[in-house]
Formats: sequence, structure tokens, C-alpha cells
Amino acid sequence: MAHLTSWSPRTKLGSCDGDADFRIGVLGSYGGLNIGDEAILRCVIGCLGHLRPDAKIIVFSRNEEHTRQHHQEAAEVVGWEGASRCELLATVSRLNLLILGGGGVLYDGEGHRYLALVQAAHNAGVPVFAYAVGAGPLNDPEERAVVRKVLAGVRDLTVQDHESRLVVEKAGLDREVTVTADPALLLTPSDFTTDMRPVPAHRPRHSCRTFLP
Repeated sequence: MAHLTSWSPRTKLGSCDGDADFRIGVLGSYGGLNIGDEAILRCVIGCLGHLRPDAKIIVFSRNEEHTRQHHQEAAEVVGWEGASRCELLATVSRLNLLILGGGGVLYDGEGHRYLALVQAAHNAGVPVFAYAVGAGPLNDPEERAVVRKVLAGVRDLTVQDHESRLVVEKAGLDREVTVTADPALLLTPSDFTTDMRPVPAHRPRHSCRTFLP
């Protein structure tokens, strides 16, 4: 399995006084739906553990069991699919920082669901950092309106490629947008083993007579 080049779970940089309860929420399409998103989450958790080893990392997941199993460094996993509004608002209000991303979260039909939690953080006075988010397609007028309103209030906004910046700009967002790289690029691949070789599909042998009259 890949590992984060500059971080391991045992890294200790020391805690700052008064920061023992510093809580960082991470919100994205996490929960095993996409291996790329899982790689991003691993990188995000690893980097946070390196920079703020004192912080408690709370992951908002679409599949709690999967996230708990594969990202055990997270102090807490919150399932937000089907959760009540009151429960989510209570969790968000206890955060010191919310990170949106990385990965594709701003697209038609789903973008407003992620941004509802971001708006809840705004309402609670919790700062939000949008990290390496992907955007598009984003053609629905209501989705575009939510993007304009909610992302205008985040502290910093970085996107994972130039296309995503064009998408949010075309949606009418008028603010600084920084293009960065996909966080998964920080992961170092593990050594190749024979177990990783693709298994060829079984192809039954046919006699030429099978296809000839």
C-alpha cells in the first residue's frame, strides 16, 4: 500500500498549549466510493497529522464503517448520509476548522449537499478552507448560485486543476482561486510485487473448425 513520504503515524512535533482539543473536520466524497478520493483522504489526514499532531481529525464520511476501517488515524468519523440536520449542525459547530476536499465535490446534483455543511460552518463562525477541490460539470442554475454564495465565504479556495477554476469562474464566483495539484500526488507508490500483476481473463480455446463451415 502507498505511504505518505514525509509522515508516519508516530511522528510527534509536540503540542501547543491550549490546543489539546483543536478539532479539524474533513469533508469530501469519502467512504470507499472512489479509490482516488480515498488516496486523497489518506494524504490529507497524513499531512494534518504531520503539521498538527495535537489536533483531533473528524472525517465526514458517506460510509462510516469503511472510513473507520481504512483511516484509523481519524479521531472520529461522522456519517452524514441520512444524518439529522441537528446532529450535523452540532458536530460542525464544535469544529475549529473545516476542510472541504480535496477531490471532486462541486458538480450538478451533489455540490449543494457538501456546501450545506460548509454554510453551517459559516453560520457557526467556523473557518473553512477549500482544499484542492474539483468542479464540474456545473450547469444547473441553482447549483451555480449555491457555489457563488457559499464559496465566497471560505478563507481560502484552491482547486485541483485549471478546468475546475474555469468552472467556478463561469458559475460567477468572483474571488481569488488558486490552482494546486491533486493531493494524491504526494503519496509514494509501494514496490511492485507479483501479486499486483493483472490476471488475464480466461479465453476458451477454439478449434479452427469451430468457425469454418
